[in-house]
Formats: sequence, structure tokens, C-alpha cells
Amino acid sequence: MRKSAFILSLFTLFFCMHVHKSAAQAVTAPADTGRAPQTFAMIMGISTYKYIRPLAYADKDAELFRDFLKSPAGGKVKDDNIYCLLNEQAMAANFWVKGMAWLRGKNLKKGDKLFFYLAGHGDAINQDEFFFLTYDCNPAGDKNNYIVTGNVQLYTLKSRIGEFSRKGVEVYFIMDACRTNELPGGSEGQQQLNAAISEKKAGEIIMLATGAGQESLEDASIGNGHGLFTYYLVDGLNGMADTVGGSAPDNRVTLAEIQKYVDMNVPAIAEERFKRKQDPFFCCTENSEKIVALVDTAYLNKWKRARALRNGGATSYSPRGRGVGNYPDDTTLIHTYNLFNAAVKESRLTGTNSAEFYYNQMAGKYPGTSYTLDAKATLAVEFINFAQAKINLYLECRDASSVQKIRAQLDETEKTDETTSSLDRLEKVAQQEFSDVGSMLEKAIGFIAEDDPSFARSLQGRMYFFKARGYFGKNRRLMDIGKAFQYAYAALASDRNAAYTLNTLASLHFDNNNSDSAIYYAKKAIGSAPQWRYPYVTLAYAYKGLGKVDSALKYYRRAIQLDPGNADAYVDLGHYFYSLSRADSAIANYQRALQLDPTNVYASNNIGWLNYERKNYDEAVRYFRQSIAADPKFISAYNGIGKAFMAGNHADSARTYFSRAFVNYQDKSIVDIYIGNFYKEAKMYDSAKSYYRSAIRLDPTYEEGWNNMGRISYDNHQLDSANYFYKKALAVNPGSAFSLINLGLVFKELK
Repeated sequence: MRKSAFILSLFTLFFCMHVHKSAAQAVTAPADTGRAPQTFAMIMGISTYKYIRPLAYADKDAELFRDFLKSPAGGKVKDDNIYCLLNEQAMAANFWVKGMAWLRGKNLKKGDKLFFYLAGHGDAINQDEFFFLTYDCNPAGDKNNYIVTGNVQLYTLKSRIGEFSRKGVEVYFIMDACRTNELPGGSEGQQQLNAAISEKKAGEIIMLATGAGQESLEDASIGNGHGLFTYYLVDGLNGMADTVGGSAPDNRVTLAEIQKYVDMNVPAIAEERFKRKQDPFFCCTENSEKIVALVDTAYLNKWKRARALRNGGATSYSPRGRGVGNYPDDTTLIHTYNLFNAAVKESRLTGTNSAEFYYNQMAGKYPGTSYTLDAKATLAVEFINFAQAKINLYLECRDASSVQKIRAQLDETEKTDETTSSLDRLEKVAQQEFSDVGSMLEKAIGFIAEDDPSFARSLQGRMYFFKARGYFGKNRRLMDIGKAFQYAYAALASDRNAAYTLNTLASLHFDNNNSDSAIYYAKKAIGSAPQWRYPYVTLAYAYKGLGKVDSALKYYRRAIQLDPGNADAYVDLGHYFYSLSRADSAIANYQRALQLDPTNVYASNNIGWLNYERKNYDEAVRYFRQSIAADPKFISAYNGIGKAFMAGNHADSARTYFSRAFVNYQDKSIVDIYIGNFYKEAKMYDSAKSYYRSAIRLDPTYEEGWNNMGRISYDNHQLDSANYFYKKALAVNPGSAFSLINLGLVFKELK
């Protein structure tokens, strides 16, 4: 079994059909014996075992290999030429009866290729009885039960492989399968499994994830959550192995090249990142010049782009080993562990039905079991990787909208399950509040502190950074700036050259009306990361605060010079011109941003507001609509278009867009405020109050809800009510100048 790991046996070059489809596959019509040579594959990938320890990414590895086979790099293998079984469909009968009937119907002939890919658990009784364990395998703690339970008897499969090899079929047997001694075969079975596969050759090319007695590693930080061997195998076959060792590319990947590429990456990463030993096995040298894959340059470039999107957060903290332990009779623990792994794969780390939710169930009901300890370690790694990905996005100046733009720019051939999953995860990371990520990292530190205190301490600086940065998010209403400074200086003490911490300190000082200190820390951040745009913008803000227009413009323009293709840099400069009441210059920069990126919601939204201020309501509506089309959840554009329609005496249209905002925007309290303002301007005060009260019910800490209730009460000469609501606003934010001034006006009237 893999360790944070899992077994993967693979029939190579990959492209799986959906589980339900492949399980139902019947014998196809006889193949055309006069046809050209073709490629076929049988693939199994099992993560959610029913009776034995589940794995995390075996099914995803099978899917990854499947997608490779479908791609130009894999030869664009047809769906009909691949038989793929995942998870609960990967039962022994489906493989031996339906699968072999499917394969016989293909009538393979000399020159064809056949890949067997197996990902899951494997074990052995002895060197003649060795098995890939299918979903329905239930050894009940005794290795001798393998004979009568669900499995793929690999000795028998080798016999079938021999039959195909003698016909002249080029057969590949690829297995990412190596487990710890928790399975009934124990450490001896672990040794025997790979030894038996490698020694009992049947004319096939063999690729195994590990040497005998080693673990095959899997982790969320590998690709977008994969086995170490399979990820780098596919990476190499896609074309990365074509230039291994500095050789000139010839658009072909030979067996020798893919072996060298895998051997160059897998053992080194296993040792450096996970402190484990994993040495893949390839056989045999007489086939070293055999071409395994052809390189499609266009597809390779797309793969590289997708590769860059995948999890950038790699941690040196390795999940605890899956120690020896008895499997419980109660299958509830295994079921919960499966739910935990499913949540991890979908990046549902916190909240209801999340990985943390299921881990807490396991910790409460089954403390100390190997499943629970593994889940604890896995959750710690996921939290750490999530935090690292958040920092990476911050340093790359990316937010949720920029991830959405990447998604929109993908062509159909790039929209693979792997890429979609990577973008889904990135979007979740981008949308997560910094303070929430700080809490995740704090929990991770608590999980690992006992086992690895030095590594736990090394994470504290990042944890304090996230907590400090949280001041600028939704927690701004809840966090005192003094506490934010405390966190930021604690982060700085941990790493005095961390540009992200220095820039956060600059932003905090700017928010605290201390522009000189803001300038000091922004320049320190630039010194640490001179090519990073954000500290230049912070520095421009600080000079703006001092009224130094030329200096502010200098650094806004410097930010553009660093990345002239970045539309947001022009939005920043446009906003500065707007603050100087230089509307034409502001619009010119927003227009430049839209030339670079027509979907930039901030640029179109800001042009909309400028036109609204100029009473060009039709133009305002046009740009607000452009913003909403680019991002249906962009609340400022809904507010703007609603106000523009109201000003243009189109109340019904205004009401329609406010209703859409309520459906699309997650923070309903903000939408309630906007709708309340709409009714207030229409002098429909009872309706306005209804929405303000709704905002307060949703979020009692939302100062604006109380202030708006106070204002509408004051306007209607309900002074006692106005007094009450303004005092409630002050209780939420004692420093609210708006509340203090308006409360003073109430007292003046009461006298």
C-alpha cells in the first residue's frame, strides 16, 4: 500500500472511461484484421476500498494516465480501446469476466500495443501467489484468504501477458503499487510482491513504482494530488523526458529516457521532501531504445502551463507512516476515512462535511487508530499546502478573478479533469480569507508540534502573517489594528526578509495614518523582492497619503513597468487619477486595462461609476453590464447598475438587478444594504428598513446596517430610534466617525 502512499498498477499511456461505462462494457464486435496497429489499455485505480485501508489518490492517478492516453502525446487512443475500472467498479469479476471478454473482442495482433495499469493495494502469500487487491477484497486479517476473495492474481495475468507477447503484441505492465506491512502479507509479502513481478517476466516491458520492500508515496503536493511515481511517469511521457540529461529533443520518448527521467525525480523528491526511499524499477535493458511516446510540441506546452497551475505548496513535513494496526470489525471507521479522503481530493478542508469534520469524527470515536493518525497527518499537510498556495498567489498578484480569467482562456483541449481540478483548488485558495488560512495553519502546527517541533516552529511566522493580513479582509470589523500589528511584528521576528510580511506592515502603517513608516516598510519589501508589484503600489499609496503626487505617480508607473501586460496595474493608476479628480486620465487608464483584459471587472466597473457621476446613465449601464458579464458575483457593479437605472427612472430594471445580486452574491448582508438603499432613495422607507433589519440579522457586527437604520430613523424624525441605532453602531465600532457625528446631530435635535 502507498504511504501517504498508495499502490498504483497501471496499464500505460492512459485514458479511462467513466466507471459506470467501463463496468458495463460488453464484448465488442470483432476487430478488423486488416487494420493498422492500435493501442489498447486496461486500467484499474482504487482509492475507496471497502474492507481494507483506503488510499487517497490511486483513482486520480488512473484518471491521469487515462487522460494522457487520450491526448496527442498518448496517441489519441479512442475511448473504445480503453477499459477502465475505478473504485467500487474495480471488482475482480469486472476485470476477469467483462474485461477479458472486452480484450478478446479486440482481437489484438502483431504490432499492437497493450498497456496494463494498476493503482491500488497489492500483497503476496509467496512468490507464486501475488495479487493486486480489488475493491471487493476482504482478507479478514489472513493472507491465505486472498485466494478466495477479490483480487487480480498476477501470476495468472502474467500468463495472459505471455500469450499476447508471443503473438507479437507489445505489452507494458505498469504498477504503482507498494504497501506497508499492515496488510496480512506483512513485510515479507511486501518484499515478495515486487520481486515476483520483476522476476517472472512474460515478454512485457515492466515499470514499477518501487523496489522490493519500499513504499510508493502519494501526497497532495504532488501535482494536484497524485502518486509520486505516476505523476513523474506521465510528466515524462508528455515530453519532459525528451530532453533528459541535456540531450537534444527528437520528439520521441524512449524507454531509456523515461526511466532516466523518473529515476532523476522520484528518488530525489522522496528523500528530500518525504525522508523516504523510493526507487522505481524498469525492465528490461534490451528494450531501452524502444519508443514509448511521441512528443506533440503544442500539447507539451499546454501541459507545462497546466503544470504551473498545480499545487505550488510543497511541504517538507511528511505524513506519519501508516503503522501496524489491526483492521476494525466496524466498517464505520473505513467509511469515515473514505469520506475524509474524498473531501481532501475536493479541497473541502474546513466546514460541514469537510476533511476536518470527518477527522474530528474519527478522533472522537476512534482515537489512536492508524487511520485516525494518518488522517491527522494528512490534514496537517493539506492545511500547510493550502497556506503555501495562498502565499504563492499573493506573491503572484493573483486573486479569484485572475483565476477565473485563466479558466476562461483555456481552449477545449486544455480543459482536462486535472486542469479543472487545479483551477478549482486555486479558486478556493484565492477566495479563502487570510485570517481563515491563519487558523488552518495554526491547527496544522498543533497537529505536528509533538512529532516535529522544529518544523512546527518554522511555520509560525507564516501563521502570524496570515492573521495580520486578515485585518484587511472581512475580519477588519472584528480585529483591532493593534492586534494586527502584534501579529505582523511576530511574523517579522520569524523572518525579517519576508517581503509579504514587510508589505503587510507597510499597509498597516498606511491604514494607521503613518505614511512615513509605511514608506519605510514598503521600501524594505521592495529591497527583498524588487520584481514584486504590490510593494510599489503600497509605496504609491503612502506618498499619496503625504500629498506627494509626483512620487506617487512614479511608483504607480514603476509597478506598470514591472509588468506592462498586467491590467490591474493600470486600474491602480486609474484609481489614483480618480482620487485626484482627473477623471479623463482615470478613464484612459481603465480603458488601457480593458484593452489588455476585456474581462477586467474593476476597469469596466470604475468606468461605469465615473459615467454615473457624470450622469451618463446609459454609458454607465453599459459598463456595469460588462462587469457583471465578466463576473456575475461582482457586487459593486450590481449596486452601480441599480443606481444608474434608478437615476434614469427605470425602477423596475433597478429592482431586477438588485434581485440578481441577492441570488449571485454570497454575503447577503451587503446586498440587503444595497437593496435597502434602493428603497430609501425611492422613499419607500418601510421596505428600506426591512432590508436593513435583514442585514443586521445576518451580521449583527455589520456597522453599516445599524448606521443606515439610524439615518432613516433620523430623516423621519424618529430621534429615539435614531439614538438607539447609532449607539448600536458605536458598540460594533467605537471609533466610527460617522456614528459619532450623527449621534451628535441626534442629541442636538433632542435638545
